[in-house]
Amino acid sequence: HILRVMLVNCSISVQSGGGEVQTVRDIIEQLKLADLIIDAEGAIAVAMKSWLDDQYKQLNRSKNISIPESGRLVILETNSVAWFQSLKEKLSKYGYNIVDRRNLQGEKIHGIPVLVYGRTSADTVYTIRALVDTGTFQPQQICALLSGYEGLEDLAALEMPEVGRVCSSEIYDRAYEFVRKQALS
Repeated sequence: HILRVMLVNCSISVQSGGGEVQTVRDIIEQLKLADLIIDAEGAIAVAMKSWLDDQYKQLNRSKNISIPESGRLVILETNSVAWFQSLKEKLSKYGYNIVDRRNLQGEKIHGIPVLVYGRTSADTVYTIRALVDTGTFQPQQICALLSGYEGLEDLAALEMPEVGRVCSSEIYDRAYEFVRKQALS
């Protein structure tokens, strides 16, 4: 028996020539294109949520950090407006308020978790180095958002093991491995 598995961003909307709008998930299900769908964006959001949950557990235990009244803030360091808006929407569903560091001028940013996403893995790592070297953030506050395994090598070269990471390639590999194991059992 063949199991057809598709990894896709399920929430993307597609418009037909006739003007009808459907999500990619709806199209895949209607046309029976896959037996199992892995939501690529959802899997990444869950991994980020897990890292952020851990960060806020540590903040709550710490006597030295005060959580801002505006709730569970998360700084997103990126040059991509699309990524910023997408993550803001996704993580707000989990109770996180994504903000730009530049909007927090004058406010304390010490301890607030920071997600860093660059156009390339090298950009992400370079940004992390600059943020730490300038004393803007501590390594343990930062999570690198990486797309491929090459980014893990770049991150390791920083020699900052305290920096968290969410690597989409690792997440997708684990998802496929899980599906394989379930299919074989």
